[in-house]
Amino acid sequence: MRTLYTSHARDNWFMGGGVGNSIYLSEDIYHNRITYSDIIIPYVNINGGKWITPSIGLRLNGGFCSLAGINYNIKLNGQPSPVRERVNLLESHLDLMVDLFNLFDRYRERKFTFVTYAGPGATKTLNCINYPQSFHLVFKAGGILKYNVSRALNVFTDIQGTLLPARFEQKKDLDYDGIVTVKAGVSYTFKGKRRGFMPVQFDLSEAIGSTKDD
Repeated sequence: MRTLYTSHARDNWFMGGGVGNSIYLSEDIYHNRITYSDIIIPYVNINGGKWITPSIGLRLNGGFCSLAGINYNIKLNGQPSPVRERVNLLESHLDLMVDLFNLFDRYRERKFTFVTYAGPGATKTLNCINYPQSFHLVFKAGGILKYNVSRALNVFTDIQGTLLPARFEQKKDLDYDGIVTVKAGVSYTFKGKRRGFMPVQFDLSEAIGSTKDD
């Protein structure tokens, strides 16, 4: 006898948001071109998605942050004159989420749970005169510690890593920079028909036997 978990298509949709700080990791830090006060970046995020099974879900995110860097494209009297600038970033990414507690243990309602996630995304530079407003592909991965206040509401802490191309500066030894983000937020699960999953007992041997008889 095997237990499967089912839900209606309208069940287990959620929406949430969070705020926090990011740390921008680039060559400019190593070469002392920017100060540590420039790399502490306020971060705002909203997200929405659906739990497909007790352990697997999908989530679409949107966020905003502002990065500091060196612009080598500036010239003064015909000579290169690098300046420090701030680049605003609007980002979006799609995550595959895995609830580790439900993956390795039986599904049940818990107060605490831990979710890992990873997925591709894109960023767009905004409101910067000297940098082109273009798209850049990124990759994100992280982990979420959730506390379930109720079946509908949970609060969370999210630690996230971002790998993005180092195209904000031309003189680079490495092709990618990194961003580490720590944020806290709240998420609400819509009711649909019901919140959570219904257990269904399934006898695999009987199903195979009935198939052979047919």
